[in-house]
Amino acid sequence: MKNLLCLALMALALIWGSTASATCKSSTIIEELAEAESKGETAFADMDLDGLRAQAKKAREILACLSEPVNSKHAAAFHRLMALEAFTHQNDDRVIAEFHAARKLDPGYQFPEDVAGEDHPVRELYKRAATAEDGELQTVYPPKGGYATVGGVRGAPRPEKTPVIIQVFTKRGKIKGTHYIESGKSLGKLGKPPVKLVAKVIPPLPPEGWAKPNRWYYTAAASAALAGVLYAAALQQKSEFEDTSGTDTASSDKDLAGYKSRANGLGYASVALGSLGVIATGIGFTLQLNFSGDEKATKVSFTPSMGRGFANVR
Repeated sequence: MKNLLCLALMALALIWGSTASATCKSSTIIEELAEAESKGETAFADMDLDGLRAQAKKAREILACLSEPVNSKHAAAFHRLMALEAFTHQNDDRVIAEFHAARKLDPGYQFPEDVAGEDHPVRELYKRAATAEDGELQTVYPPKGGYATVGGVRGAPRPEKTPVIIQVFTKRGKIKGTHYIESGKSLGKLGKPPVKLVAKVIPPLPPEGWAKPNRWYYTAAASAALAGVLYAAALQQKSEFEDTSGTDTASSDKDLAGYKSRANGLGYASVALGSLGVIATGIGFTLQLNFSGDEKATKVSFTPSMGRGFANVR
């Protein structure tokens, strides 16, 4: 039991330790980054493998906590240091990608003789990096009212196959985060624009059975036919009323009142059925117009919005 408790405490210590190392204890400045870059290059020239890797790791930690903007010169030096570290791991693809990023930012740079002589293999990789592929350009979305830089250039896209340093700023120019993205790695939140749901306003679907316009057309036709029959009957009752109202012996007053009542009732009924036919026709036409195979009317589209894409970057 005690052994299990010790193991649990050790696991928690490792988790806390990794969390602490990933969090900036204090902000850093460009001079610290430049110093790590220079010492790393010197370690490479002295063939100090451990020293080079230590400075490369330190440079990444400094970069992540920068409180100052990175210009193209220091970004290029950082990428060269990453390339030299990759060279010690014999990862030529990464070396070329890092050198390609450095050459774009500082195209006039040449390795000093004391760092890499004329026949040094790193020079050949540096030469090959000039024609390396950039990859697909990806948009880096800034926070609302703020902006982002790629390699020190504001508003620049990120080439997918080229490593980059991305800095995110608030609208007041305060750094929200500095990110080193390696070649081929996803931008993560940096490349995902906030989305806003834009729904097309459509009429609600009618209950089951209502959405078939043919049924309403049939109802309209039947109502119209029945209205015609009733109207004809009403005319007949009116005709008999007029024929008998002029004589004294043909019918009594009671019969005349009956003819009049039936004529009026049949007339009202025919008007009501005629109105029902018109309404049913209108419903059928509306249903056919709005719900007859209009798949697009029921779709919802998503559009990107320049919203708060970096609220929790750091």
